[in-house]
Amino acid sequence: MFYTVTQKFDLLIGDVFLQKTDKEWAKDFKKQMAGRGFTMVNGVTVCMTLVDPDQSDPIASTIVPVARRLSPIKREPRSRDEAEQAEFMEHRAFFGPKAGFRWGSHIVNGIIGNNRGKLPAKWIAAAISDDS
Repeated sequence: MFYTVTQKFDLLIGDVFLQKTDKEWAKDFKKQMAGRGFTMVNGVTVCMTLVDPDQSDPIASTIVPVARRLSPIKREPRSRDEAEQAEFMEHRAFFGPKAGFRWGSHIVNGIIGNNRGKLPAKWIAAAISDDS
């Protein structure tokens, strides 16, 4: 017998940093992104924390590299599933060289997919204002 357990968490988006260059990223990671048509130049790094609202301590924290598309998207996505496919995304979170990136990347790509393949506007605004 299987039981469904529901537990709610809060996802806190901390800082969002604009990446002007890709110098700090490993060559194989940059190659992985470029192979999918993305770059970290003018991409963003998102700092996020998962919190149990009943506890004061964070459960997990990570940073997520979100790369920017090098060429225009094929066309606007027609569905949420399509919006999560790389060829329809203007930005895409990548699984970085550290294991902690993986869970955060899945969440960020889900948020981007839910936003028709685009990074949320307030994240971009935060990155731009932080860069000023």
